[in-house]
Amino acid sequence: RQGSGEYLVHMVWRGYRDIIDVDVLPSDAVDVYGQEAEGTSWIKTDHCQYQKGTYESSGVKSWKGGTCFPLWDANGYNATSCLEACESLGQSKCTAANVVPLTNPPNVVDFLADTVNIPRSIIKGSGDEPNTDCTASYMIEKYPQATAKNDTLVCYGLLPNEDTSNEEVDDPWTIIDNDPQDPIFYSTCYRQGTAWEFVGNVACPKCEGANASVVPWRYGGSCISCDEVARVKQLTNVEVPWWDIRGECEVC
Repeated sequence: RQGSGEYLVHMVWRGYRDIIDVDVLPSDAVDVYGQEAEGTSWIKTDHCQYQKGTYESSGVKSWKGGTCFPLWDANGYNATSCLEACESLGQSKCTAANVVPLTNPPNVVDFLADTVNIPRSIIKGSGDEPNTDCTASYMIEKYPQATAKNDTLVCYGLLPNEDTSNEEVDDPWTIIDNDPQDPIFYSTCYRQGTAWEFVGNVACPKCEGANASVVPWRYGGSCISCDEVARVKQLTNVEVPWWDIRGECEVC
């Protein structure tokens, strides 16, 4: 032990192994276990999607206007409005979010090029016109500059379907983090977590450092630039990356 800070504890007992992370405070803790705090904590995972069939669309009122949010360089690819909209629906209707390309990048393999995971529901009784902003035509009409750039992402809230996975051994979301030919590579997903707080403990500045983000520069046979690596490392939890894949590689 070398003073206060963040540590990993590796335990071995009769063939069982485990590792937990702990904060060592400058003095004894008053609140050892902590307690649930108010507010929502969002957990972000890059190269991730809740795929079609793993979430419920009915929970967000037929995907009416204000359901889908375009993210592009003009708004800093910031998902705050999207996540707040999900929170406002309550946990019975929305506990997660997808951020997916509006149109897939040219690197995506041909047979998946037109596969875009965006809900496109049509409300009953509305005729042929969908009363939703989750259609490509609506996005082009309302956000022409964003769609013209061809590097626009779309964020929408969702309610994961618990019947599609075994939570003890499987996650309802899919991660593909080393294949730029798959649309999921360019996506990001969020899920709600429980905010936790410790009351009455002495301050521990060395326990509050930002976790170092590990961003590879090579993905399969393609790469991102070193400048892109540095940029992605600086993103906040509500900012999502647009992955600018290139064939030429430089060791970062």
